[in-house]
Amino acid sequence: LCDQIHGLIDITAMSGPCLLDVYIQGLAADGTTWFDLMHVTQLAPTGAQQQLFSYRAVGVQDAAVQTAAMSVGSTSFTIPSQVRVWCVLTGGTSMTFSINLEFIRKKN
Repeated sequence: LCDQIHGLIDITAMSGPCLLDVYIQGLAADGTTWFDLMHVTQLAPTGAQQQLFSYRAVGVQDAAVQTAAMSVGSTSFTIPSQVRVWCVLTGGTSMTFSINLEFIRKKN
């Protein structure tokens, strides 16, 4: 199991004013339901921009199931074995970006 996730959002191009919401999600024990672990600070770039973020597990219980509903800056609990990135773009017509994640494993 890992207990930390570090990430970098790298926005390289966009068309028109827009907002980018990035969620880190985990796969629930049922193997089909994704839930929010973290909602990264909402980005409203006016050009190329980079944003670092970090998540640290704060407990051992599963989070309430929700998808793209968590408040900005919120975090959840344990990091499951499978995670994904869920992005919501509002406004504008397109954005070019990449997201890099680094997982830090617990020391036993």
